[in-house]
Amino acid sequence: MLFTTVNLARKQGIDAESALRAACVKFRGRWREMEAQAIAQGRDVAGLSSVEREMLWQKAKEKEGRS
Repeated sequence: MLFTTVNLARKQGIDAESALRAACVKFRGRWREMEAQAIAQGRDVAGLSSVEREMLWQKAKEKEGRS
């Protein structure tokens, strides 16, 4: 699947390695924001339910969009 995705990206003129690096940077930023939100609530991300994590993830995405 990875090779197929890379080949498709290449055919679209996308540098797959750069795109993956950018996606990882974005993910790490959102995860740090989720952790910060959880800490502000006196919680740990590991102790949150999947619904609570999703809510924090969506808030992190919204905050990223406003930045």
